[in-house]
Amino acid sequence: MLNISETIWQRWHNWLDDDTYWPVHSALIHGDLHPGHILVDQNYRVTGLLDWTEASVANPATDFALYYAIFGESALSHLLQQYQQSGGQVWPRMHDHIVELYCAYPVMIAMFVLRTGEKSYIELAQMMLSTHEQQIVGLGY
Repeated sequence: MLNISETIWQRWHNWLDDDTYWPVHSALIHGDLHPGHILVDQNYRVTGLLDWTEASVANPATDFALYYAIFGESALSHLLQQYQQSGGQVWPRMHDHIVELYCAYPVMIAMFVLRTGEKSYIELAQMMLSTHEQQIVGLGY
């Protein structure tokens, strides 16, 4: 269904095989947290979240992956500091795990296609795989 390069395939396997990336706890997650699902007031304070159809008790890093994609490394580091200061539970490699989770995002899109039959998303997943491969090769992986 998707063309996956050996570079990305190996990166995913390295991440999956290394327990130090992974949390030992779970949390209630939104599951599809992105700007379109976040309500803010005139002072840019979050007032609510929309569309809880993907909510579950799962990997707490899930809701940080798209934030990383949109705002980048330094913003993610800052958010994780704020999250921990506000009582959120973090683990030593949470930042690295979020980056790897985002790199695996095309798989989540493909799984959505398999669950829903929405074939139009396959093109998006393949485009993301190509983009991820360029980023990975650029980082020396």
